[in-house]
Amino acid sequence: MKLTKIEIIHFGKISEKNYDLKPDLDVFFGENEAGKSTTVAFIKQIMFGFHLKNNKSAFFEDYFPLSKASPMGGRLHFQDGEHEFILQRTYASGDSKKGSLKVYLDGQEVPENVFFDKIKNIDGDFYTDSFIFNQDMLTQVNSLNQNELMERIYFLGAAQSNKLLALRKDYASHAADLFKKTGRKPIINQLINELTDKKSEVSDISNEFESYQALLLQIKKLESEQKQKQAQLVDINKENQKLLLMKQKIKNFDEYQELQKQQKNIAFSPELYDQAQSLSLEIKNLQASLDSKMQYVDQLQKQLLLQEQVKKMQALVDQKAEFLQWQNEVSQLKRNIQQLNDEIAQIQTINPDISKIENLTPEQVSNLRNELQTLKSQNTNNTQKAAIPNWAGWIIAIVGLILAFAMHNFVWLVLMLIGIGLSIWTNRESKDKGAEVDQKVAFEQKYSLNSDTFDLDSTLNLLYQIQAKQKTVLQNEADLENLNSQIKEFEVQLAHLLQVNVSNQETVISSLRDLTQELTNQTQIKSKFEQLNQEIDHLKTQLKLQKQNLLLTFSKANVQDQAEFDELRKQSNIQAKLKLQLDTIRNNLGDDLDKIKNLESENNSIDQKLADLQKQAISYQNEISDLQAKLAEIRVKQDNLADSNELFNKKQELATLQSQLQDEMLDYLSDLAVSNWIGRSLDLASNERFPKMLVSAKEYFKLLTGGRYVDLKLDKKLVVVDDQGKKKEVQYLSRGTSEQLYFALKLAFVEQIADEISLPILIDDAFVNFDNQRTEYIVKLIEKLSAKMQVLIFTNRKELANDLNSSVINLSSEVR
Repeated sequence: MKLTKIEIIHFGKISEKNYDLKPDLDVFFGENEAGKSTTVAFIKQIMFGFHLKNNKSAFFEDYFPLSKASPMGGRLHFQDGEHEFILQRTYASGDSKKGSLKVYLDGQEVPENVFFDKIKNIDGDFYTDSFIFNQDMLTQVNSLNQNELMERIYFLGAAQSNKLLALRKDYASHAADLFKKTGRKPIINQLINELTDKKSEVSDISNEFESYQALLLQIKKLESEQKQKQAQLVDINKENQKLLLMKQKIKNFDEYQELQKQQKNIAFSPELYDQAQSLSLEIKNLQASLDSKMQYVDQLQKQLLLQEQVKKMQALVDQKAEFLQWQNEVSQLKRNIQQLNDEIAQIQTINPDISKIENLTPEQVSNLRNELQTLKSQNTNNTQKAAIPNWAGWIIAIVGLILAFAMHNFVWLVLMLIGIGLSIWTNRESKDKGAEVDQKVAFEQKYSLNSDTFDLDSTLNLLYQIQAKQKTVLQNEADLENLNSQIKEFEVQLAHLLQVNVSNQETVISSLRDLTQELTNQTQIKSKFEQLNQEIDHLKTQLKLQKQNLLLTFSKANVQDQAEFDELRKQSNIQAKLKLQLDTIRNNLGDDLDKIKNLESENNSIDQKLADLQKQAISYQNEISDLQAKLAEIRVKQDNLADSNELFNKKQELATLQSQLQDEMLDYLSDLAVSNWIGRSLDLASNERFPKMLVSAKEYFKLLTGGRYVDLKLDKKLVVVDDQGKKKEVQYLSRGTSEQLYFALKLAFVEQIADEISLPILIDDAFVNFDNQRTEYIVKLIEKLSAKMQVLIFTNRKELANDLNSSVINLSSEVR
């Protein structure tokens, strides 16, 4: 069966890698940490299951994806003749530790055993021991001492020889822990010593037990005598009891006669007494309830206020809405006053002239109007006239004078006359205008008003508006004062009624709330007061009726009051008790009543008999005490000796030790037998396969040693033959040569079982410590081995990879 392809999904640091393999030899080259050992572990674990970090086995079982990749695992392709097997094993969260395995034969999924039957159902440990050659294997070999290595070499022909040797060693070691001929610590040696000591103890206790039995016979004799004396004492006590009983009966008879003398006939009715008791209790309860309610009424009476005060409180509460209305009106009036004052100030700001005429009388206003109209009228006339400057006439006159020298017509004369006339006219107008200016200045000084810009009607209109608003403000202030007066009066009444300081709206509202609650309380108190008075009247009626019924009951019982009735009941109880005592004594005496009447005179004779019996009882009691003292003394002696229980316990302990020794001996003999049986089985298995292995092994050994050793022979012992023909027993070989021999035999073993188990050999840096000369030997060995079996080489030695006649898979360039 040849491995043809490796598909790695996720395993260790390797992800998504495929390798196609040849049927004879493939070389995987890579530096350290390139993934060589990871690939070897992948091949083994896909076939035999993952172990992960919490279940490590001997070789590379703690691989897990470095990233959060899922699933872990991959596939192996095997070619078996014309058929192809594909093994797919994956691991994801929730799977078993071995992962999930699927086996495909020619593309169809088949049960696992179809594949494993082909390889004889070997396990991962067998595959590791037989088909994997790596530094861990060499490390195991290096850890063996010379004798252990010789055993490994000799028994290599047996399948699972490493496990069997380890198992044989465990059984032999366990047998040595159980027993040693000269030892003291092994458990069997300890049990033998304990058993000897325990037998001595049992012998001593047996002797004590014989003495114990002798004392036991004495105890039985004394106990028999004691029982006889006790029986006689019992008879005396019985006779004494009879006499005492008779004496007591006589005494009871005397008491019986005395009680008969005290008997009286009392006319007492328990029914009437119970009725009186019930009525008395009911009267008592009614009186208590009446007193309680009257006390409660007194308390409520103190809490009730006078009707006049309640009316005042109610009136104030009824005014709450009106008070709140007052408060709202006060707030509204304050806002109105503030608004009107703001409007007045705004008007005065817009027209400052208002303040200059607001204090004028109507007559002064009329004069102001006339003077202002005169000024405005003059200003209008002046405006309508052409504004001709004074110097314009003189210019015209000068132009006329100049023309007089230049022209000889009358034009210059006309111009001179016009200029002179115009100058005269403008001069007169200028004087009139000056007078108007003087009038305007006088007006402004008188009224502090600008006649050109002052608008009297508009200013008066604004003044009238201000005066109207001021009047409204005065009216609002009067209303506000009136409302504040009413609020103050309300607060005074409220403060006087509640005897608290009421200074603002919040305290008023809070006080009114308290008044409302107090009125509610007064209503409830009044209602409860009236209800209690009704209940009190009803209780008084009931109390009067029950008292009448009680007096009627006293009359029927012929008593005056409850005290007399109680005394009558007391006498009745005394008589009932007397009757009960008489009946009891009569029943106790029974048929002996008549007999006792006759024995009353013999009371002294009974006393004498009792005294005699007492003396006899004391004598027997003393004798019994002496017997008990003797018994106690013997029992003390007996307690110091071993009894049957102690003897039985010691014998049980002896039997337990014997049984424990027998069990340990069986374990010891079993371990010894199994160890010997494993050794014998290894001998038989090795003797059967080992000679066949020597044929291939001597050829591999020759290659590994560079021809220094040329042959292997097996007689009674395994010997090697060097190139000089000299024989040497294996135990005398050097350590290095012994390891080479082990390596050669292991390869020969794999070759020997190839007809039944054909799987690839994995060599992982097993030759990392070999020098160049020995590497040449390895190259020849691998070429020879790959001609018979499939070999996968994993190495970090570039010269070895180049020397092998095969293509090289470079892992260093694929895994980082």
